[in-house]
Amino acid sequence: MCRKVYKLSGVHNCPLYYFPTVAIFVKNRKHTMSLQENLGRTIVRLRREKGFSQEAFANEAGIDRRYMSDIENGKRNISIDILERICNKLGMKMSELFVEVEKG
Repeated sequence: MCRKVYKLSGVHNCPLYYFPTVAIFVKNRKHTMSLQENLGRTIVRLRREKGFSQEAFANEAGIDRRYMSDIENGKRNISIDILERICNKLGMKMSELFVEVEKG
């Protein structure tokens, strides 16, 4: 897996070791979710409880479907305006949404 290569450094050859890129998966590693991830998962759960597909929900809330996908996957830091649209479509106040986020 490891191969020795030499790089010219000044006058002397210095050995360097080259390791091919290897994906490492750590079992049982606890991952602490960010607020964005928790918010996204909560929105997905609440949206599904209301019976909306992601596309229908996004269209009715006036949000691009790809942007909605990023929100639900915790990849976007959303504005209050977008959050308000989501809450209105879910039929809840922002404070109620954050209570749901805290519950997990």
